[in-house]
Amino acid sequence: MASYRVCFMNQFARNRTVYRICQRAVVIRCAHTRARAIEAAKKRFARLERIRDWRIHASEIEVEMIEADPRNPDRLRELAAWYREFAERAGDPAIWETRLRMAKDLEAEAKRLELGSSMRKSTRMKRSG
Repeated sequence: MASYRVCFMNQFARNRTVYRICQRAVVIRCAHTRARAIEAAKKRFARLERIRDWRIHASEIEVEMIEADPRNPDRLRELAAWYREFAERAGDPAIWETRLRMAKDLEAEAKRLELGSSMRKSTRMKRSG
């Protein structure tokens, strides 16, 4: 099974320039096919955005297969720092907000993974003891 990053994109026109912005990226850790990853991401995106249909907040989807292990909390924090740094350089408030939201989501996922990892370790220690 492969991991995929699914970006929900929108286009905004400002001062004769069209910006393509990722509204939110969803990581699907294990999917048998690209199509299954897309369907799972659509459902998660709608749930996270508290909407019925993903098309309310995005106009298109971009999908890429992830080579690196997305379950590494340190790597997720590095990505979050990158998004924060580039948010400061954004000339557009919508881009700034989207990048900060992505950083927040990545940090929350890293924290969730660490909590899950520490719970598994404590469970193993109780079983062996």
